[in-house]
Amino acid sequence: LPYNCDPSDLPHTAIRGDEMTAMLREIGAGRLLVLFDSCHSGGAGDPKGLVPQIKQGLSDEYYQALAQGKGRVVIASSRPDEISWALQGMNNSLFTHYLLEALHGRCKMMGDGYVRVFDVFRHVADNVPTKADQHPIFKAAAMEEDFPIALA
Repeated sequence: LPYNCDPSDLPHTAIRGDEMTAMLREIGAGRLLVLFDSCHSGGAGDPKGLVPQIKQGLSDEYYQALAQGKGRVVIASSRPDEISWALQGMNNSLFTHYLLEALHGRCKMMGDGYVRVFDVFRHVADNVPTKADQHPIFKAAAMEEDFPIALA
């Protein structure tokens, strides 16, 4: 759901799963990292979501389809059956808070000055569940190395 999605007009304002998959497959990069923290904040301390009728999370099959191709990685904020949280006192969602920490180099790294894909996932996976019942997920295809995504 894009930030400007209208819950009363999903067919015209949301992005279908097959449409998103097609757009990502058109990206010809040898390495691709896709990050999903796509629910809308419902208020501090409340689950992020628009209306109860909208299913929270995406299916495992959807993440697998997105991760297909060479060097493709998908990191999502929560399991398909969990909601993604925004906690009081944080400027971002719980997932994004720890994602940004990792991207700024405040995570365990290999010591070579690079923040790598596994560094980021390990940081969010270790920290997010300590604050809420939320567990980030990782899907990858043809990932030959733990590639750098930021400078520490």
